[in-house]
Amino acid sequence: MYCVAVTDVGVERPHNEDSCLVLGNAKNEETLLVVADGMGGYQGGDVASKIAVQNIRQVFLDHELSKPGAFERVYAQIDLDIRAQLQDTKGGTTCVAAVISNNTLTIANIGDSRAYLYREGFLQRLTKDDSLVQMLLDSERLTEAQANDFPKRNVIMKALGVGKETEPCVTKSSFIAGDLVLLCTDGLCGTLSDPELSQMLPDLTAFFE
Repeated sequence: MYCVAVTDVGVERPHNEDSCLVLGNAKNEETLLVVADGMGGYQGGDVASKIAVQNIRQVFLDHELSKPGAFERVYAQIDLDIRAQLQDTKGGTTCVAAVISNNTLTIANIGDSRAYLYREGFLQRLTKDDSLVQMLLDSERLTEAQANDFPKRNVIMKALGVGKETEPCVTKSSFIAGDLVLLCTDGLCGTLSDPELSQMLPDLTAFFE
């Protein structure tokens, strides 16, 4: 299995608030992937995203992440730790994590960072954004075409360290040889459409062959 983590500050902000992690456990044949996007505009966004990655990393190393309710507990702890460490400094983060184990892919997501599965030429989005745009799409008050130009498309309904909701959406799917899993912030999926991502991913797959 090949895993790569890449992060870039981009062109809009002076510093990078994203954190990411790729970690394998040879004993249990498990792989952990995490992407956390510090909330833009908050002074502590970079700190918040690091706290998220560090907490999930430790639970994974303690072999606790596969237990029922583990993601819910660690996300709640991340929220508490962000608030405790930053105190009067505002800070928050989205977080999407994936564990690959025994041909099973487990995803835990809060916010608008995403997980995708690319299999045999087809791209499937595995997460649903916790965003105002997604809420309006679900209620049919906004169309996909309108969503692209919606002025408040960056408004997030759930995140860690801010707000009241800390419970991630946890889903499971199969993982087979040849699959490609992509975790990304809105810096990527907010710039490239799903069809554009689908066209790009075969080049990444060929790179590892």
